[in-house]
Amino acid sequence: MFLQNKIKGLRKTISKNIFYLYLNRLLVQSAFGFISGFGIIFFYQKFGNSIEKVLILYFFLYLAFAIFNHVSAKMIKHFGMRRIMTFSLFGLAVMFLSRTFWDFAPHLSLLLFFISLTIYKTFYWIPYHVEFASFTDKKNRGKQTAFLYNVGDIFAAVIPFIAGILLSQYGFNILFYIGFVFVILSIIPLYRVQEVKEEYTWSAMKLIKEIFDRDNRPIVISSVGNGMQAIVGAIIWPLFIFIAINGDFVVFGSILALVAIGLIVLRYFIGRYLDRFGRERVMRAGNFIYFTGWILKTLVAGVTGIFLVDIYHRFGFVINKTSFDVTTYDQAADNGHFIDEYTVLREVSFLIGGMVMALILLPAVALFSIKVAFILGAIATLLMTTIHKQMKVE
Repeated sequence: MFLQNKIKGLRKTISKNIFYLYLNRLLVQSAFGFISGFGIIFFYQKFGNSIEKVLILYFFLYLAFAIFNHVSAKMIKHFGMRRIMTFSLFGLAVMFLSRTFWDFAPHLSLLLFFISLTIYKTFYWIPYHVEFASFTDKKNRGKQTAFLYNVGDIFAAVIPFIAGILLSQYGFNILFYIGFVFVILSIIPLYRVQEVKEEYTWSAMKLIKEIFDRDNRPIVISSVGNGMQAIVGAIIWPLFIFIAINGDFVVFGSILALVAIGLIVLRYFIGRYLDRFGRERVMRAGNFIYFTGWILKTLVAGVTGIFLVDIYHRFGFVINKTSFDVTTYDQAADNGHFIDEYTVLREVSFLIGGMVMALILLPAVALFSIKVAFILGAIATLLMTTIHKQMKVE
């Protein structure tokens, strides 16, 4: 009853626009939930169990994302955010289908995957972040963000386990087909979201100049750090788990599901603390836990150890990610009509961080152990602490 009343109270603070925008996001998350971790394993196996080849693929993907983020932002003025997001989701749908014919046309499959994922990444996130920053209010943004993320975690606690069972029985293609259906369904809620009018005014040279501008250093450095640690978490950690459990898909999915259950409770409390005690203080605590979580991952062994360390690390992630996102939305909203320029600046900086980490990991993983990536992830986490410094795009 207590939880039910809290949910009702939170729903009153969430507008219709946010409801339908996040319903779209929830369906997309569900689609990705079926390949969460498994998508990286797919390429790892197809590339002959080569971590280096996976890193090379994602380096070039991040490079394409960074280049076309600017292009997609320019197109918002001409087509509107709703059409841009719809186009991106058709690209995502193609991305899911592209891997279903890998076995008889691998080069075509990889090419379509690269192009379609680039379309999704570069045409979806700028409008999404702009609209989220516009529709949430500063007073309750921490609570709203934590609540919405928590809803996504309910699905994240179930889907990976189901995906692991389906994969072990029917292979990868069943996951790609299910993901495709969820993506198509996710387009429907977009047409209930109010159109936000923004015009991206920077040129490519202006964007590059702003990346190196001293006044923008806090958001650029923190976003670079976020991108650096994100690529370790998205690529290296799933591969480490998969290798450690000897390729058992059911166990892999179970670990992901159990960790997600822990996040459901944690995010609820973190959202309250963000709004009550201030994001800078909470983020410092989260950074400490997140930093030490990366270090502990260098020592972990066995399924139980992986699970316990991941729970601890994810606890830090909950604080770190929620407070980081809320602060960036605050900064974006505070920048008024520069909201989309600010968002592009952050996204491109994030992608630069991912590319830098991929380049560092290529020789590091080859020369040392895969666990060296976790030390690098810990260092990258420290860079994220600069986000609390407010900045203004002029």
